[in-house]
Amino acid sequence: MLRLKGRMGWYRFFSLVLGILLLAGGTGGMLAVPALAAGSVDVLYEGPVTLTPGQSFTVKAYNSGAEYTVAADTPLGALQAAGKAGGFSYNVTDKNYAASGALLLDDVGKYTRDNPGRWYAYVNDVYKDGFNNPAGALNLIKVAAGDRVEFYYAADVADPADLAAVKAAATAAVKTVVAVAGGADVVTGATPDAATGATSAPVQEEPAPAQAPAAGWTLELAGKVTDTITQAEFEEGLACTGSGHYVEWTDKDGQVWSGTPLWVLLGAVDDIETGSHWTFSDDAVKAGYTVRVVAGDGFSRTFDGAAVARNNDYIVADKCDGKPLTGSSAPLRLVGNGVVKEDGSLGGNAVGNIVRIEIPELQTPPAQEGSWNLTLTGEIKAVLSQAEFEEALACPNSGHRQEWTDAEGNVWSGMPLWLLAGWVDDRQPHAFNAPLATAGYKILVKGGDGFVAEYSSQDVARSNDYILANQCNGKPLEGELWPLCLVGDGPAPDGKLGDATVWNVVEIALTSLDAPQTVPELRIVKYGEDGKTIIAEKVVDYKWMRANLEVIGDGKTVYKFEGITNDPNDVWDAAETYPGGFKIANAVMGTRLRDLCELVGGMGAGTEIVLVARDGYETRLPYSSIYPDPSVQARQGDAILAWWADGKFVPEWIDGMRLYFTPEDHVYGQWDMHETLPEQYWHYYYADGVQYPSCAGLSAKWITELRVYSVPQGDWTLKLDGTAIGGLQYEVSKTYFEQALACQFGANHKASYTDDKGRVWEGMPLWLLAGFVDDEDLHSNNAFNDQLARAGYQVVLTAADGYTVTIDSADIIRNTDYIVANTLNGAPIPEDSGDWPLRLVGPAVKGGTSISQISRIELLPASGKPGGLTDLAGHWAEDYIRELVERGVISGYPDGTFKPDSKITRAEFVAILVKAFGLEGQGDRVFADTAGHWAREVIAGAAQRGIASGYDENTFGPDDPVTREQMATMLVKAAGLEPWRGEIPFADGDRVRDWAREAVATALHHALISGYPDNTFRPGEHATRAEAATVVVKALAAK
Repeated sequence: MLRLKGRMGWYRFFSLVLGILLLAGGTGGMLAVPALAAGSVDVLYEGPVTLTPGQSFTVKAYNSGAEYTVAADTPLGALQAAGKAGGFSYNVTDKNYAASGALLLDDVGKYTRDNPGRWYAYVNDVYKDGFNNPAGALNLIKVAAGDRVEFYYAADVADPADLAAVKAAATAAVKTVVAVAGGADVVTGATPDAATGATSAPVQEEPAPAQAPAAGWTLELAGKVTDTITQAEFEEGLACTGSGHYVEWTDKDGQVWSGTPLWVLLGAVDDIETGSHWTFSDDAVKAGYTVRVVAGDGFSRTFDGAAVARNNDYIVADKCDGKPLTGSSAPLRLVGNGVVKEDGSLGGNAVGNIVRIEIPELQTPPAQEGSWNLTLTGEIKAVLSQAEFEEALACPNSGHRQEWTDAEGNVWSGMPLWLLAGWVDDRQPHAFNAPLATAGYKILVKGGDGFVAEYSSQDVARSNDYILANQCNGKPLEGELWPLCLVGDGPAPDGKLGDATVWNVVEIALTSLDAPQTVPELRIVKYGEDGKTIIAEKVVDYKWMRANLEVIGDGKTVYKFEGITNDPNDVWDAAETYPGGFKIANAVMGTRLRDLCELVGGMGAGTEIVLVARDGYETRLPYSSIYPDPSVQARQGDAILAWWADGKFVPEWIDGMRLYFTPEDHVYGQWDMHETLPEQYWHYYYADGVQYPSCAGLSAKWITELRVYSVPQGDWTLKLDGTAIGGLQYEVSKTYFEQALACQFGANHKASYTDDKGRVWEGMPLWLLAGFVDDEDLHSNNAFNDQLARAGYQVVLTAADGYTVTIDSADIIRNTDYIVANTLNGAPIPEDSGDWPLRLVGPAVKGGTSISQISRIELLPASGKPGGLTDLAGHWAEDYIRELVERGVISGYPDGTFKPDSKITRAEFVAILVKAFGLEGQGDRVFADTAGHWAREVIAGAAQRGIASGYDENTFGPDDPVTREQMATMLVKAAGLEPWRGEIPFADGDRVRDWAREAVATALHHALISGYPDNTFRPGEHATRAEAATVVVKALAAK
């Protein structure tokens, strides 16, 4: 961790002591500032270990006394080296050696197996377990320079693959970084911080520049973002064929000036780019802005953006008569008919020695008193205002907002650090550059007091363990923490913020972005008939492919994938009119997948190929796509792995290697996918309640491995049925299930469980499968309906022989206690076993809930038909409740009761109104206390329609009991009833608050609600479930 002198000054010490005293003595209604404390994990060793390839050592299995020779460059070799350096010993067992060749780690130092914990090993954050799994054996797998090999001792671990959970539970650890003897020093002399993994190094007052100075001149462009282009990049843009970047202008003296139009350069910074090419924003210029062209001596001229827009009369020239500019004009000068004087000569508007071009109106202004800005610096520079940061957090289904709960129970919320790094890691702010992060750069997080923490991009990449929080316990940060604080399991692995915490964050800077990237390699592996044994393997890169196999693509022909139609009435575009345009379009060169498969003996007939990306994402294609017949060939063309696109080889082409199809018409559309692929291989994009076919989803990028099989694996289908509770029916194919498990975009589809026999099962949590069909939301980020699950229904799993197991929905809510597993010890469940194809496993699965050969999952009302509710007979609201249950708007509890006299919350009542009146829809209104709530989308939609409002701008109170006057107000708005301004004829009518009087009067007029026998209305009293059901049924009848 980088530290600046004087950070813990007397004032900070005094404020810390005062904070502790306040916490000890009670703070009333004040927001408690979480205490800062040191870690509690016993780190036996942390630092580099030097391993020598080709060398070995001997280790003795403590259970048998047998000795084994182990290569030094293995995870066990790293532990051996750490033990020597740290002065501790370890024990391995050979109980599984005969079956897998693996030595299993039981004890390290004084921390022994099951007393009370176990040791878990990770290489670059990936869990390694050698039990019946040579690919995870600590004595067999190889490590390389820069690999992080870590061991954690923890008890009560449900899922060893969940590293964050293991770290949170760990009481001891060994953490190493591999250095190879004779190789480069991978640790550069820095000492890892024992608690955070950040490193200490000589402190700089300001972050180092992101890149080394470029040769030649540079031009700074400033607008929505700030970018600096080099002379080489400027000239490369001029040479881009057919782009319109190169233009010429002849002055009155016959001199020919050449360069690029000013408006083209503005396109680099006039909005947020989503692609690799600059695009000029017509919308931005229509909104109105000016363009300032600045010379090296500060001289400038300002032009109207509308005059410059798409106008080649304003040219930024770098040459005159074919030669670079010299003198006061160099290196760039503004020329063209737009800047000449009346006599045609160049005057004051023709700015020379240009060093900067800016759009002042698009730049983020300095923060006003009480607000803040966050500066991001990397390949480009951006300044995010507080409003922009909060707007990004509120973006629905984006994953922008994450939470972390510290050891004291405080809930911090904000944006993952990797998303902010992705804003400036290249010239595409809306795309995180994963290959660049894997290659490695530094992320510096700087506080307002000058304190700087340094982290590795490899640790931060796509990890929600590093969160830049703007709120704690639902309220903005205060005091020295304001406005932003870095939290999470990364900087605070023990759950406690300490002196290493960065608060008052003002800047994030990326450095060492110009680190060289290695040419990616492709591993091709073929498996035997058991689907697990490797029978052939080859590793190649694009240079070898280009030299030894036929190159497909001429580098000029652009191949395209159609974008979704955005038309719910025509999702397939069978007419092939491409209403949604093209999601992907590149001129590419690459190698046939068929030729690559033949390097290992080819695909077995009827099998499928699995393309694996560097982030673990998997794409599956059938035999017919790799060895296409003529009908498929015409629509799909060859399936190729592209390693060149738009003038760049990998790794400079950052999306490669990538899957492309090469159809005869150069377009692979939705209807082509429909006609060339079996249904289980179709890809979809879910938006606004519509499942759109998305052929572009097939074009997987960053491919590093091809998996080829000898014989087809057994096929199966899992039927999901939620219609009994108002949901959907869906059939999940084997391919869809497997591809869903490989999803890497924050979905957490995969879960694992190690049983008491040491077997590792992997599959999908039961709640995710229920979420597919519990309501009409099939596959958004919030497809699982928490409200329905809490209200209660039965999850019935049926085996192939008809045997069933029933689980209460409340027991599955967003947990991994129940997992529908499809693999055992890293391979598909064997077809000849009694478990195939799916088995229910997990820590909550006992004898009565154990089931194999699962073929169907059905969601049923908690007590069957409404008549089965046991506590309604004779209740005054029985008929109304049964009608609403029959409509599927509300349900009973898993124990068969309805609990009619229990209170109902504001969120629950809003959800009932939305479902009863068919008001489902999206809204962007997120309150501070609903951002992470199960009903956030329902509340947002209701707020958008004006049905529900909060107590104030930031507070909704979703879990507060709804009052009778609140219920009347929301009910009248949801039903759309004509307002009635009569009197409220009750003894306490004057107690109805002004904002509710008209709604209460309207509800009374329509006989939706009534008073009590003592002639009172009791507006502030909490409504019951029975009262809520009654008024909703009456309102439905009144519509």
